[in-house]
Amino acid sequence: MRVIEAACTVKPTMNQLGAMASLAYNVGLDEYDDDKPEGLGDSSLLRLVNAAQFGLASAQFCLWVWANGGRSRVRGLERRRIAEAAMFRYGDYGMMP
Repeated sequence: MRVIEAACTVKPTMNQLGAMASLAYNVGLDEYDDDKPEGLGDSSLLRLVNAAQFGLASAQFCLWVWANGGRSRVRGLERRRIAEAAMFRYGDYGMMP
């Protein structure tokens, strides 16, 4: 959680932080300063959080539902991302799988 907080230039709420931690658990943090776009650290979600565009940021969770190099949309990931977006935006922890 500290790594995620450190990446944020705007202080996230606890529900936003929890949702980003849940996403990062699956996709990684990418806390390295390199040219490879990967994980939460390089995501448009984090850029939008840092721009205080929280509504737009919550919509970014639905983009992380692909497997096999982006060839397969995974229903389980869709459900998880919907739950994470609800946690991020509304503090709704009830839908977490």
